[in-house]
Amino acid sequence: MINKLAKYIIKNIIQIFYKPIRGRKNKYSLDHYIDVIFKVLKTGMQWHELDTPLHYTTYHKKFILWNKLNIFKRSYHILIKLLILTNSITDDDLKLLSIDTSMIKNIKGVDNIGQNHYDRYRNGNKISVVVTDNGIPLGFSFESANIHDINLVDSTLDDIKIKIVNSKLLSDKGYNSKELKKKLFKKKIN
Repeated sequence: MINKLAKYIIKNIIQIFYKPIRGRKNKYSLDHYIDVIFKVLKTGMQWHELDTPLHYTTYHKKFILWNKLNIFKRSYHILIKLLILTNSITDDDLKLLSIDTSMIKNIKGVDNIGQNHYDRYRNGNKISVVVTDNGIPLGFSFESANIHDINLVDSTLDDIKIKIVNSKLLSDKGYNSKELKKKLFKKKIN
Protein backbone atom coordinates (compact mmCIF):
# COMPACT_ATOMS: atom_id res chain seq x y z
CA MET A 1 0.00 0.00 0.00
CA ILE A 2 2.78 2.44 0.92
CA ASN A 3 4.55 1.81 -2.42
CA LYS A 4 1.39 2.67 -4.38
CA LEU A 5 0.80 5.73 -2.22
CA ALA A 6 4.43 6.86 -2.59
CA LYS A 7 4.25 6.37 -6.35
CA TYR A 8 1.02 8.39 -6.52
CA ILE A 9 2.52 11.22 -4.44
CA ILE A 10 5.74 11.31 -6.48
CA LYS A 11 3.80 11.34 -9.72
CA ASN A 12 1.67 14.29 -8.61
CA ILE A 13 4.61 16.26 -7.24
CA ILE A 14 6.49 15.78 -10.52
CA GLN A 15 3.48 17.08 -12.41
CA ILE A 16 3.29 20.12 -10.11
CA PHE A 17 6.96 21.08 -9.78
CA TYR A 18 8.45 19.93 -13.06
CA LYS A 19 7.25 21.70 -16.18
CA PRO A 20 9.80 21.04 -18.94
CA ILE A 21 10.30 24.11 -21.10
CA ARG A 22 12.21 22.36 -23.85
CA GLY A 23 13.40 18.93 -24.81
CA ARG A 24 11.76 15.75 -25.96
CA LYS A 25 8.48 14.47 -24.68
CA ASN A 26 8.57 11.29 -22.63
CA LYS A 27 8.39 8.16 -24.75
CA TYR A 28 6.64 6.26 -21.97
CA SER A 29 4.27 7.15 -19.16
CA LEU A 30 5.50 8.73 -15.94
CA ASP A 31 4.59 5.49 -14.13
CA HIS A 32 7.13 3.59 -16.24
CA TYR A 33 10.00 5.91 -15.28
CA ILE A 34 9.02 5.85 -11.60
CA ASP A 35 8.80 2.02 -11.62
CA VAL A 36 12.27 1.67 -13.14
CA ILE A 37 13.80 4.17 -10.72
CA PHE A 38 12.10 2.40 -7.77
CA LYS A 39 13.55 -0.91 -9.02
CA VAL A 40 17.08 0.50 -8.96
CA LEU A 41 16.59 2.09 -5.53
CA LYS A 42 15.03 -1.03 -3.98
CA THR A 43 17.49 -3.58 -5.35
CA GLY A 44 20.63 -1.46 -5.28
CA MET A 45 21.50 -2.60 -8.78
CA GLN A 46 23.71 -0.53 -11.04
CA TRP A 47 22.02 1.69 -13.59
CA HIS A 48 23.80 0.10 -16.53
CA GLU A 49 22.43 -3.32 -15.53
CA LEU A 50 18.85 -2.24 -16.32
CA ASP A 51 17.03 -4.32 -18.92
CA THR A 52 14.60 -1.68 -20.15
CA PRO A 53 13.39 -0.39 -23.51
CA LEU A 54 15.31 2.89 -23.14
CA HIS A 55 19.01 3.43 -22.46
CA TYR A 56 19.86 3.44 -18.74
CA THR A 57 21.15 7.02 -18.86
CA THR A 58 17.61 8.23 -19.61
CA TYR A 59 16.38 6.90 -16.26
CA HIS A 60 19.48 8.05 -14.42
CA LYS A 61 19.17 11.59 -15.78
CA LYS A 62 15.51 11.73 -14.72
CA PHE A 63 16.48 10.49 -11.26
CA ILE A 64 19.20 13.14 -10.92
CA LEU A 65 16.85 15.90 -12.14
CA TRP A 66 14.04 14.87 -9.81
CA ASN A 67 16.50 14.67 -6.93
CA LYS A 68 17.72 18.23 -7.64
CA LEU A 69 14.11 19.40 -7.62
CA ASN A 70 13.66 17.72 -4.19
CA ILE A 71 10.83 15.57 -5.56
CA PHE A 72 11.70 12.62 -3.34
CA LYS A 73 12.19 14.73 -0.21
CA ARG A 74 8.86 16.49 -0.70
CA SER A 75 7.16 13.14 -1.34
CA TYR A 76 8.70 11.67 1.79
CA HIS A 77 7.44 14.53 3.99
CA ILE A 78 3.94 14.29 2.52
CA LEU A 79 3.93 10.51 2.99
CA ILE A 80 4.96 10.79 6.66
CA LYS A 81 2.22 13.39 7.29
CA LEU A 82 -0.33 11.11 5.63
CA LEU A 83 0.81 8.16 7.75
CA ILE A 84 0.32 10.26 10.89
CA LEU A 85 -3.10 11.56 9.78
CA THR A 86 -4.32 8.04 9.01
CA ASN A 87 -2.93 6.76 12.35
CA SER A 88 -0.54 4.41 10.55
CA ILE A 89 2.17 5.86 12.81
CA THR A 90 0.93 6.00 16.38
CA ASP A 91 2.51 7.15 19.64
CA ASP A 92 3.30 3.50 20.41
CA ASP A 93 5.38 3.31 17.21
CA LEU A 94 7.40 6.31 18.40
CA LYS A 95 8.20 4.86 21.84
CA LEU A 96 11.11 2.79 20.51
CA LEU A 97 13.38 4.33 17.88
CA SER A 98 16.63 3.01 16.41
CA ILE A 99 19.57 4.96 15.01
CA ASP A 100 22.52 3.76 12.97
CA THR A 101 24.87 4.87 10.24
CA SER A 102 26.20 3.27 7.09
CA MET A 103 29.10 4.04 4.78
CA ILE A 104 28.49 4.43 1.06
CA LYS A 105 31.29 4.35 -1.52
CA ASN A 106 31.35 7.52 -3.59
CA ILE A 107 34.51 7.44 -5.66
CA LYS A 108 33.58 10.12 -8.22
CA GLY A 109 31.14 12.11 -6.07
CA VAL A 110 31.29 15.78 -5.22
CA ASP A 111 29.02 16.29 -2.16
CA ASN A 112 29.90 15.36 1.44
CA ILE A 113 32.97 13.35 0.44
CA GLY A 114 35.41 12.11 3.05
CA GLN A 115 38.00 9.37 3.23
CA ASN A 116 36.67 6.14 4.69
CA HIS A 117 39.39 4.61 6.85
CA TYR A 118 37.59 1.23 6.80
CA ASP A 119 37.88 1.07 3.00
CA ARG A 120 41.55 1.90 2.37
CA TYR A 121 40.85 5.67 2.56
CA ARG A 122 38.61 5.73 -0.50
CA ASN A 123 36.07 8.50 -0.84
CA GLY A 124 32.66 7.92 0.65
CA ASN A 125 29.60 9.29 2.39
CA LYS A 126 27.96 8.40 5.66
CA ILE A 127 24.21 8.24 6.10
CA SER A 128 22.58 8.29 9.51
CA VAL A 129 18.95 7.17 9.87
CA VAL A 130 16.41 7.08 12.71
CA VAL A 131 13.63 4.53 12.23
CA THR A 132 10.57 3.39 14.18
CA ASP A 133 10.28 -0.16 15.47
CA ASN A 134 8.31 -0.92 12.27
CA GLY A 135 11.23 0.28 10.13
CA ILE A 136 9.64 3.55 8.97
CA PRO A 137 12.44 6.11 8.52
CA LEU A 138 11.82 9.36 10.39
CA GLY A 139 15.07 11.32 10.09
CA PHE A 140 18.17 11.36 7.89
CA SER A 141 21.57 12.95 7.89
CA PHE A 142 24.26 12.81 5.19
CA GLU A 143 27.88 13.64 5.91
CA SER A 144 31.37 12.74 4.78
CA ALA A 145 32.60 9.26 5.64
CA ASN A 146 35.21 10.43 8.15
CA ILE A 147 32.68 11.83 10.67
CA HIS A 148 32.03 9.80 13.84
CA ASP A 149 28.53 8.42 14.47
CA ILE A 150 28.00 10.52 17.62
CA ASN A 151 28.45 13.75 15.66
CA LEU A 152 25.48 12.86 13.42
CA VAL A 153 22.91 12.27 16.18
CA ASP A 154 21.83 15.92 16.56
CA SER A 155 21.37 16.56 12.84
CA THR A 156 19.52 13.25 12.38
CA LEU A 157 17.14 13.92 15.27
CA ASP A 158 16.61 17.51 14.08
CA ASP A 159 15.47 16.17 10.70
CA ILE A 160 12.51 14.37 12.33
CA LYS A 161 9.34 16.32 11.56
CA ILE A 162 7.26 14.49 14.20
CA LYS A 163 7.22 15.42 17.87
CA ILE A 164 8.98 12.65 19.78
CA VAL A 165 8.93 12.81 23.57
CA ASN A 166 9.72 10.04 26.06
CA SER A 167 11.05 7.78 23.32
CA LYS A 168 13.83 5.28 23.78
CA LEU A 169 16.67 5.45 21.26
CA LEU A 170 18.42 2.16 20.50
CA SER A 171 21.94 2.27 19.11
CA ASP A 172 25.17 0.30 18.95
CA LYS A 173 28.42 0.86 20.87
CA GLY A 174 29.48 3.71 18.58
CA TYR A 175 26.97 5.97 20.32
CA ASN A 176 28.04 5.18 23.90
CA SER A 177 28.86 8.53 25.52
CA LYS A 178 27.91 10.33 28.73
CA GLU A 179 27.66 13.66 26.89
CA LEU A 180 25.25 12.19 24.35
CA LYS A 181 23.11 10.70 27.11
CA LYS A 182 22.90 14.15 28.77
CA LYS A 183 21.88 15.80 25.48
CA LEU A 184 19.19 13.19 24.84
CA PHE A 185 17.93 13.48 28.42
CA LYS A 186 17.42 17.24 27.89
CA LYS A 187 15.42 16.45 24.75
CA LYS A 188 13.38 13.92 26.78
CA ILE A 189 14.73 10.96 24.83
CA ASN A 190 16.15 8.02 26.76
